[in-house]
Amino acid sequence: MVRRPRIPPPNVIAAVLIVLIFSALPTALSSDGNAVKETYAGSTNEADADAPRPCRTEEDHLADTEACPLASLPDAALIKMCTDRGLEIIPFEEAYPAEAGGAGTPADGDGGAAAGGYAHEDYVAAAEQCLGVDREIDSILEEHPELVSQLEEEAVALRQEIGEQLRAPGGSGDAGVS
Repeated sequence: MVRRPRIPPPNVIAAVLIVLIFSALPTALSSDGNAVKETYAGSTNEADADAPRPCRTEEDHLADTEACPLASLPDAALIKMCTDRGLEIIPFEEAYPAEAGGAGTPADGDGGAAAGGYAHEDYVAAAEQCLGVDREIDSILEEHPELVSQLEEEAVALRQEIGEQLRAPGGSGDAGVS
């Protein structure tokens, strides 16, 4: 159900890994280094700050995986978890094309085809796979910290190369301009 794209050149992989690394960094820390507690948007009631967080986004899930399991997230949030990591969930129609006028059948035989789309559990399984990819990347970078600087260098070189190609006469930057 999760499509892995064709393997891109190493410099593209480097750029993606850098984005993944920096997107995993905390965005808001208090002065003591702890994550800042969010309150409901627009609420001035302090009691709301202690109320359980809603379970609508990946951030809600990551903040408390027990209180907000993946199965509690809406399908759109589960899909976003994959697309934010550069992975794509194959559209149901493409994964299980119509055969002899009927819907295709998922390999695991459960759900989706009868309803003409994926079941919520399918999206949960896909999000688990996508999070697994993240854990695998983290593990690799932990085992090989020298890759981080190498990836950063390759990303800088890639940006320069693309910039030069766009500035070059006849480059992509001139496409469609008369």
